[in-house]
Amino acid sequence: MRLTERDLELLRWINGHGFVTARQAADWMGTCLQAGHRRMGLLHEGGYVTRQRLFHGAERAYWLSALGQQVSGDTLSCPETISPATYRHHWMMVDLAHDLITKTKGQFTPERRLREQRAIKGVGAEGHVPDGLLKVKSKKPIAIELELTLKGRERLEGIVEGYLDRDLSAVWYFVTSDQIRRRLTSIVDGERLFKVKPWQPRS
Repeated sequence: MRLTERDLELLRWINGHGFVTARQAADWMGTCLQAGHRRMGLLHEGGYVTRQRLFHGAERAYWLSALGQQVSGDTLSCPETISPATYRHHWMMVDLAHDLITKTKGQFTPERRLREQRAIKGVGAEGHVPDGLLKVKSKKPIAIELELTLKGRERLEGIVEGYLDRDLSAVWYFVTSDQIRRRLTSIVDGERLFKVKPWQPRS
């Protein structure tokens, strides 16, 4: 298989998120689902990505192999495996990032990239790392958080407080249930930096 520059971009995009599905790759490429499956299948046959179905009935997860990292020139290490414990959150973050890019025309940096480049402005060298940063035009970045479970109030308060001294234009919390929305709203109430937004993941 002869890789194009678009393929190399695709490999680096996959590695930034950790893993993606063929449907998500099709979304990124702006093609149909069939084309996504075909391209990811070719990359797998070429040894550039690893694939696995982690759960019965779930879409296959694709992530970079050592060869894929090498040919793409990516400095970010590829995952050795995918954790079932974090699969749902990471899978949904790929879709949320796509939705945000589509809506804002901005640039999205996922958590894995932020952890690699912890000195990036607005994130700092220590402390909590957001699920992603969204940069829209010349504005300061927006920290993105996706909350799928009801974390303890003390933990959430610590994360929220840590954001107050960062150079950000906003912190957007996306939530999937009213219970989580109420908990977060009660914590960030009065702080204009924060927005709590309902979000429905794809089925």
